Amino acid sequence: MVTKRNLLSWLTAPLAAADKVEKNICNKKVKKKKKVKKNKNDMKKKRKPLTKKQQLNKIKQKSRISDYMELNEEYKKELEKRINEADDNYYGDRHTGKREKTMRVWFTNPCGIGADPHKIKNHNSMSFLRYKSRCDLFGLAETNVNWHMLKGSASFYSRVKYYWKRFKTVTAHNLHANHGINQRGGVCMAAIGQVAHKVSKVGKDETGLGRWAWIELVGRENYTTRIYTAYRPGQKPPKESKMTTVYHQHAQYIRDLKMEKQDPRDMFDRDIIDEMEEQLKTKNVILMLDANQDILLGHFQKKMKEVGLQNAYQTRDHGEMPSTHHRGSRPISAIFHSNELKIVRTGILPIGFGVDGDHKNMFVDFDTASVLGNEMYMVADNNMKTLNLSDSRVYKKFNKVLKQHMQKNNILARSQRLKEVAKYPISEKVKVKMEELDDQIGRGIKSALKQCRKIKKGKIPFSALFQSLQQQRRLWIMTYKKKIGQRVSSRLIRRLSVATGYYNPLTYTMEEVIYKRKECEKAYSNLIPHASSERRRFLEELAAANAAELNIAKEKLIKRIMKSEQIREQHAVTRRHFPKSKGPGRKVDKVECRKENE
Repeated sequence: MVTKRNLLSWLTAPLAAADKVEKNICNKKVKKKKKVKKNKNDMKKKRKPLTKKQQLNKIKQKSRISDYMELNEEYKKELEKRINEADDNYYGDRHTGKREKTMRVWFTNPCGIGADPHKIKNHNSMSFLRYKSRCDLFGLAETNVNWHMLKGSASFYSRVKYYWKRFKTVTAHNLHANHGINQRGGVCMAAIGQVAHKVSKVGKDETGLGRWAWIELVGRENYTTRIYTAYRPGQKPPKESKMTTVYHQHAQYIRDLKMEKQDPRDMFDRDIIDEMEEQLKTKNVILMLDANQDILLGHFQKKMKEVGLQNAYQTRDHGEMPSTHHRGSRPISAIFHSNELKIVRTGILPIGFGVDGDHKNMFVDFDTASVLGNEMYMVADNNMKTLNLSDSRVYKKFNKVLKQHMQKNNILARSQRLKEVAKYPISEKVKVKMEELDDQIGRGIKSALKQCRKIKKGKIPFSALFQSLQQQRRLWIMTYKKKIGQRVSSRLIRRLSVATGYYNPLTYTMEEVIYKRKECEKAYSNLIPHASSERRRFLEELAAANAAELNIAKEKLIKRIMKSEQIREQHAVTRRHFPKSKGPGRKVDKVECRKENE
């Protein structure tokens, strides 16, 4: 949340820096004087006179500080004005509050996000979208990046993945021009969080000019909504300007294809309206647009109304839309939507709030049911399953721990009582008790899953011998640290002593502890070359233990386990040689395993 206090601290940072510089210089002067005094009294050496260059630098430094301090007074006055006006500059609803069962769409023009992902501007923008905006989908216009010229680590996908676990991204830029990494124009979008699970398709402008990109969401019974982010070229620049503007790029495209002479802005209007008309036949549409022209008085909004799209900021009673550019007096950006979509909240932030740039940030909260056809349910993360039904030791441990939890909390008796009392319609008291019972059962299942099995993901193949040596090694290391006087958990040492069979390890002398530790280190290092053969022996013992429980012949089960082990090893090799990458070219279609005789 942006408060007056936060804004003041953020804006007064340069002043604090200036004060620091002045203090440092004053301190340096004092130190020099002290040193001079010491030198006069003790060493009795004369101070060397300053050269002309040093004298000039000193005068410049003094003048800079005095000029900066004069500017500070003016800057402070401007700050007070900006802070007082910040509350008035908010248009519509505040972005800090977001209701349940709503989907937030966020849009702005950052005027370039830069080719370097480590810049402060990128970090600030992404962290705001992640932690403060509470958006479900965002679009950025005029990214000014040629994505094909960047490394994979600098791609938009890589930038987003550091802030969100679940997301879908799409970028668009002009493929027909090559004006360096910072090529003007282009857009990017991302669906994040739970909304990412509803994405069925992503796409971009078919002409390859990078004028727009879209993400399609599919809900219940193929209820579809397509969300666009678009950037319309600006007015024709003067002849003196560089030929790298978006207008010039599109004009060059028209000349190269020998099309009829036309304005690139008119071509954009015609193409986007044709696109909207086609999509509105079968689905709902949301269009986030930087039009580079007055949205309210221009012809563009009239055309949108004719197609069936309305301006989201005119459906609410918040007054006339403000300017959306820091130098402008009229709004040039807006979010349009089809009539079927229900709006809950809308807002436009002041300049300097939200994603960095010269345009204002804007958002619209839509009712989730109107966008997806139903409410959005939480999708749990796909974590690795600890319960393995093919291993009798694992599921026996799971049943044992769960049974202990059920007996401790008297769950069976309580459920029987509720069954006798419960009648339709169920009363509120019974509902609360049933919820409590369900929560306790869930906690029991979680604790049983946690205790039944540990997932081993080390480089050395796991076996029972390897586990015991690892525990012994850790025990003697911890005991040694405790003896030295380091802070080590006594409870951890007790647990390791029970697991290894070395009871009361703290009673051992220091020499015995060092000797035991060296022995374990030696045995551990000797086992590593033979870890794979030890792993096979461990799997054979596992198969023998499970054969009787599963009513399968021992040889047959050993063969099955060995085959799955081979496949696992081959997959590990392919993962090492072919790391994860976005796009085609590194997909593994088939994994072949050697036969036992080979």
